[in-house]
Amino acid sequence: MVSYVARVFISMAADVEDLGVPEVHRERVRLALLDLAHHLDCGSVTWVLLRDAITLVMHYPALGRQAVPLLLPYLENAA
Repeated sequence: MVSYVARVFISMAADVEDLGVPEVHRERVRLALLDLAHHLDCGSVTWVLLRDAITLVMHYPALGRQAVPLLLPYLENAA
């Protein structure tokens, strides 16, 4: 069973075009979001992973607005 937050990131990966990710970056962003979903679901989130994920999503405002609030609860455990 996939967690709610992981499902949201999987959904975002499918919607990168609608979230303002330019075509040239879509595949990389899609793969990164799917990898993040996997780590969130498995409980293997690290500080480095969160830092990189936040850096990535903040390049695309629509994606960042959806992703960052979902990642905030994980900061305490990853530190």
